[in-house]
Amino acid sequence: MSDPVARAQNAQRLLEDPLFQEAFKAIEDAILNQLKGPATPQDAELLMAMRLVPKIKAWLIGVVETGKVELYEREQKK
Repeated sequence: MSDPVARAQNAQRLLEDPLFQEAFKAIEDAILNQLKGPATPQDAELLMAMRLVPKIKAWLIGVVETGKVELYEREQKK
């Protein structure tokens, strides 16, 4: 899928999908709960995973914004 507008529409649907939102919340909550417990050797990995969640969301938002720009540019050419 190389069309930026179609990609943006798909990314927007994902970001708005309740199941997708629930999945990210569940992942974040599970990581935080593990980090609240006693320190373990896996804490560094958990922190890295926790930083990854917003990066995934930001990437999807970037796809949406790129598609909006592409759609605007297409409309301006008409």
